[in-house]
Amino acid sequence: MPEPKRCDDQLTGLWLHAHPALMAFLCSAVRDRTLADDIAQEVALAVTRQFALFDRSRPFIGWVLGIAQNKVIDHFRSSGTARRVIASPDLLKQIAITTIEIGDELARRRDALSACMGSMAGRNWQALTLRYHEDLPGHAIAKRMDISVEHVWTMLSRARTALKHCIEKRLHGDPV
Repeated sequence: MPEPKRCDDQLTGLWLHAHPALMAFLCSAVRDRTLADDIAQEVALAVTRQFALFDRSRPFIGWVLGIAQNKVIDHFRSSGTARRVIASPDLLKQIAITTIEIGDELARRRDALSACMGSMAGRNWQALTLRYHEDLPGHAIAKRMDISVEHVWTMLSRARTALKHCIEKRLHGDPV
């Protein structure tokens, strides 16, 4: 039996790698970010409790998505929306398979975005953070930064364009 600390470290690494694909799956399956976050917490709890039973010869992400699929089905059944929402087990399985297929690409893109955000500085970084991390509307960003709303939209547009170009360069292996 593995040592508890080693299992914790192993689980943490596997979870961090699987989390973006899990969230992509859940957001596709339930189409509500708050609900996806809630179900992700349930999946995390189940994964933590059952990790000792995980067959390490199989892909971790597939195991996690199988648990997530069951949690989504449970949610639709318990909420009474199973008949109103297209959530057949076959459809959820196909979403899970597709998520596994694109999981590595999602991780590469997330890493590129993180690196590009790390290289961004000043007011562009501040505007992006206020908009996408704090989820503030344009007028609130304008007030906080003491600029016009039009300037906010221009700044965000330019920052998104710069991020897009940076991410594309990183994904193609070009020096940034």
